[in-house]
Amino acid sequence: AEIGLRGSPVDGLFFDVSLFHIDFRNKIEQITVSPTEVERVNSGDARHQGIEFSGEYDFFAGRNGTHLTLFGSVALLDAEITESVTASLVGKTPAYAPDHIAKLGLIWRGFDERLKLGLTGTMVDDQFWRDANTSIGTGVTFVAAEIPSYEVLDLTGEWRINPHFSLLGGVNNLTDEKYTSRVRGDGVDPGAERHAYVGIEVSL
Repeated sequence: AEIGLRGSPVDGLFFDVSLFHIDFRNKIEQITVSPTEVERVNSGDARHQGIEFSGEYDFFAGRNGTHLTLFGSVALLDAEITESVTASLVGKTPAYAPDHIAKLGLIWRGFDERLKLGLTGTMVDDQFWRDANTSIGTGVTFVAAEIPSYEVLDLTGEWRINPHFSLLGGVNNLTDEKYTSRVRGDGVDPGAERHAYVGIEVSL
């Protein structure tokens, strides 16, 4: 279920706000069979609810060929396991359900909108990587209960040469943030390091 409101009260400003409630049935859980074995089964229910805000404002609204747009979004989440064959999981926070995720960025478009540059920051709150909300292992095999929060900056660019060809490029993780994105059975899955890319877009 979702209900929201969106609008553009003044020229150049757009906003969107929504409330949501999601009930998951028979979600996949990891059941520990032995100290070295786990089994994935459809065994539990969970509830996710929250509020999302997003908006953008064009500082040069009404001008032809040039735009400077500030945009942002925030998602606030309240998630909980409501039923499970493993009684101890009831009331816990589901894996990979951070309390908040936020994005903030700036996009400039100029030269009759043929050139576009963008800078986007993504902020993710700390989150549990397993439904049990507990750490595992000891010593060098120790993995904490929570994946720490992190912030990543991305820089993108696009140059439209003509209606059919565009050059694309950018740098992801501009500040070379060291962070963990997921946890696997054999350890943490580190986030991608700083890297650049270039490409060509063809429109027929």
